[in-house]
Amino acid sequence: MPHFYGTVQGSQGEASRCGDKKGGMETWCAGWEGAVVCNAYYNEELEEDWVKVELTPWHGRGVRQVLYEGPIGRLGGRGIRRRVKGKKEVLGVVWDYLNKEGVGDRDKNFYMDQLSEEIGLLIGEEGV
Repeated sequence: MPHFYGTVQGSQGEASRCGDKKGGMETWCAGWEGAVVCNAYYNEELEEDWVKVELTPWHGRGVRQVLYEGPIGRLGGRGIRRRVKGKKEVLGVVWDYLNKEGVGDRDKNFYMDQLSEEIGLLIGEEGV
């Protein structure tokens, strides 16, 4: 019995496919620089539908990186994995931007203190 449903739209029109609870469903979208793979599956341990979205090489081009693995329909699970390595890297980018814009040291420190906790919460690194 179908549990997952997917559609694709291309130059030849639309097509749809179904996946069951046991086998899940896998989709690929590829271009000249790599591909994105989406695997929908039933997480038996948590008794809910999950999805894994990852970049993957295609014909020797591209990188392999999990972008998200967690529940379908809400953020959670293993969370979003971003290209940034962590809170320190994000704060470094912000610091560089503030320097480039000519923001004074006193204001920079104020902004960094304000952003530090928020950034940690966004990328799942509280207290780092």
